[in-house]
Amino acid sequence: MSQESFLGNDELDLVFFIERQHSSTGFAPTDAQIRHRFSNVDEETLQSFKRNDLVIRSMAARGIPFPDPGEKFSQRQMAAIGSMLSYVDRRSDEKKLRDIGVTPREWAGWLQDEEFAKYLRDRSEKMAEHSVHEAHMGLIKGMRSGNTASIKLFLEMQGRYDPERESQIDVRLLIHKFIEVIQKYVKDPILLHNIARDLSAIASKESFGHALGRTIIQGDNQMGEPVRQITNAPEMFQAPKIGT
Repeated sequence: MSQESFLGNDELDLVFFIERQHSSTGFAPTDAQIRHRFSNVDEETLQSFKRNDLVIRSMAARGIPFPDPGEKFSQRQMAAIGSMLSYVDRRSDEKKLRDIGVTPREWAGWLQDEEFAKYLRDRSEKMAEHSVHEAHMGLIKGMRSGNTASIKLFLEMQGRYDPERESQIDVRLLIHKFIEVIQKYVKDPILLHNIARDLSAIASKESFGHALGRTIIQGDNQMGEPVRQITNAPEMFQAPKIGT
């Protein structure tokens, strides 16, 4: 291949193939993949292409690491990486390694190599980025099977369901409205005190537990509407007198 000031048609075909491969997998193709795709490219031609300054600059402009960093690893290492990262392969990790002739100790040693570990991490991150559809499919399957958690999650993602907002409407607002009804019909301050004490105990796990008691006893309406104020508050804590 030429080393001129522009790339020829054969070189451009290789560049476009590498770009397509990188965009779909996140990695540049290996020499074996290139030679498999282009049967007319021999080893000498490929190595000349990889050393071409125009090719190197063209790949850099596209943000494509080329040659792929994985090419510095052996075939056994690349086979082990591919096998260990395959989430559809149901074999145990030990069996995956054993089937390709790699011992667990050898694999553990490779993981201590910074370049090997970085390459493995980069590939796994790319897999995670390209696996969002798996989460979507799992959510859809859950909804179709009637799973309540899946349905709630989907509605939350769509902005059609807010559990926090639902909690405030069903609990806090309801209790305050309940307080207003009690204050309207109950006149006995001692009875109001007992109601406030019991409701405060029920709501003790909520931050408004103490405010609840004050609202009933003192008429401290947090809903912004006027309520009856209870007078002679000290009498509320005294037992009623019987007789003279």
